[in-house]
Amino acid sequence: MEKKDLEFEPIKTYRLPIGDIIARHYNTFKYLFYAVVLAIIVLPILGVHNFHWHWLLYLSPLEILFLWTIIRGLLFLRENHKHAQWREEQKENPDHFTINEGAPGTGKSIEANFKTYYMAEGSWEDLQEEYFCLMARASKKGYELTEDDREIYEAYRYYMEHDGIPCLGTNIGVWSKRYRRWSYELGPAYLKQERRAPYRLVGWYDEVGTVFNHELSNDKTDAQKGLTIADTGRFCRHFAELRFVGTEQNGENTFKGLRNVVARVREMVKLEKVFKPLFLIWLYKRMMRHFTNPLFGKGMRLRKAKKWGRFLKWLKGFTRKVGFLKISYKDYGRNGDCVSGEKRTGVIYLPCCAEFEYDTRAFRNGYLAKDKPIIMRVHNSKCMTAEKAHAFMRSSYRKEEEQKKSA
Repeated sequence: MEKKDLEFEPIKTYRLPIGDIIARHYNTFKYLFYAVVLAIIVLPILGVHNFHWHWLLYLSPLEILFLWTIIRGLLFLRENHKHAQWREEQKENPDHFTINEGAPGTGKSIEANFKTYYMAEGSWEDLQEEYFCLMARASKKGYELTEDDREIYEAYRYYMEHDGIPCLGTNIGVWSKRYRRWSYELGPAYLKQERRAPYRLVGWYDEVGTVFNHELSNDKTDAQKGLTIADTGRFCRHFAELRFVGTEQNGENTFKGLRNVVARVREMVKLEKVFKPLFLIWLYKRMMRHFTNPLFGKGMRLRKAKKWGRFLKWLKGFTRKVGFLKISYKDYGRNGDCVSGEKRTGVIYLPCCAEFEYDTRAFRNGYLAKDKPIIMRVHNSKCMTAEKAHAFMRSSYRKEEEQKKSA
C-alpha cells in the first residue's frame, strides 16, 4: 500500500469545558480551602500559647471541624481513585454481552453509558496499537493483507474517515465533550447481521427489550431474524470482537437467545448522590424562593428573570455536576447464580460531571399523544360516581372485550 493509504489525520481531541473541570474538582478545592483557613486561624493561636491544653480545649470546635474537613477530603479522593480504577478495568472488560436491569431511576442507563464509553476508549486504544504494528507490513511492496489485517485496516480507516466517536455505537445519541462528536447509530440491523459492524465496536442498546423481546423465541424459521440475533450474541467476539451492553427494566423481557449468552445480568438496586455542594444548593433554593414565591419576592417578574434567570439556570446545572453518583448493584449469572469468582453485590462511584452527554428522555417523541391538545377535567367531589368507579373494575374491562369480540 502507498503511504497515502496508510496515514490519516489524527482525530482531534479537546479539553473539557472549564466549568466541568471546576465541577469535577470542586470538592478537592473546597476541602483544601477549608483546611487551610482553619489551620491559619488555629495554629498561630496555639503557637503563641505554646499549645497549652487550655487553648487546645478552647479551640476544640475548630480542631474537630479541621479534622472533619481532612477526613471528608480524603474520602473524596478515595472515591475518585476508585472511579479511576474502575475506568481502567472497563477498558479491558472481558464481558461481550451484558444486560443492566432495574427500575427507572436506579442508574442502569448511566452506568451502561459510562461503561460502554470507557470500553470504547479501550477498544480504540487496542485498535490503534494493532494498526500501528500493521502499517510497516502493509507498506511492503506486494504484501497482501490477511483476514486479520483487513478487518483492522478497514475498521481503523472507517473511524478515521467518519465523524463519530471511535468504537462507540448507541441507539440513542451520545455526545462526547472530549471528541466533540456524536456516537455512531446502532440500530437492530447490526444485531440482525443486515449491516456489518466495524471491528472492535462497543455498543449500548437502551431499552433492549423493546426490539429484541421474548416473542423472538417463537421465530423458529428465522423470519424475524431471531436465530440470527441469537448467533450474534453467541459469536459476537468471533465475528468482530464486538462488545454490547443492553439496558432493560426487567431482564426477563429480553429475547431468550440473548439472555442465554450474557456474561452477567446486573440489577441496579439504588442510586444516590454523594458529596453534594450543600452551600451552593442552599444558595440556589434561597434565591429561587425569593424570585418565585409571592410571599418573599412579590412573585415572578420579567425584569428579575432577565437579570437572574440565566445565572440561576447555570448554577443549578453546576450543582448537578458536582459530586459522585453512588450506585448499588447485584450481579447474576445466566441461571441467577453469582458470577463465578466475584462478589454478588457491589458499589460503583461515577462522577456527576461526565465526559459525555445524552438525553435521559430520548424516547419522548414516541409518545402517541405528544402533539394533541391538553384536555383535563377537574374533580368536583371526593366520591366517585358509580359510572366512574365501575370503569376501573376488571370485570368491566372483560365485558368490553367480550362486546368487541361479539361485534
